[in-house]
Amino acid sequence: MTSYALRRLLHIVPVLIATTLLVFWLLSFSPGDPARIILGLGAEADQLEMMREQLGLNDPVVVRYARYMGGVLQGDFGTSYSTRRPVSEMIGVRLPNTLILAFGSLLLILVVAIPLGVALAVRQNSLFDNVMRVVTLLTAAMPGFWLGLMLIL
Repeated sequence: MTSYALRRLLHIVPVLIATTLLVFWLLSFSPGDPARIILGLGAEADQLEMMREQLGLNDPVVVRYARYMGGVLQGDFGTSYSTRRPVSEMIGVRLPNTLILAFGSLLLILVVAIPLGVALAVRQNSLFDNVMRVVTLLTAAMPGFWLGLMLIL
């Protein structure tokens, strides 16, 4: 069991690298100029060039990715182009509410799912089991944003 868990944890590394590569690539080649976003439409060409140099946008993509990953490994996620605030600061502001929501939903799942699973295992193929199977499948098939909106209402 321990070796299985370690193997699964080791699989996280290539997945994280592939994810960061994909996101970095998409952001690097998406339309729009971060320097123009920061300085606005009325910026002069020399101002834009200076801002691109400050942001490191003139460097090759491989160099920018290596610089980004070096920062990420040190806890520095860079600066937002739109707000000019550190991304780690922006995450830190929202992290407590995210954790409250995540652990609250985990607690709800444990309180509801385990007793329900036991009850359904005891009463297999009963009317209760069939109804709960349909409800579970319908709930799982709903988009999360829509289900969340319906639960709020």
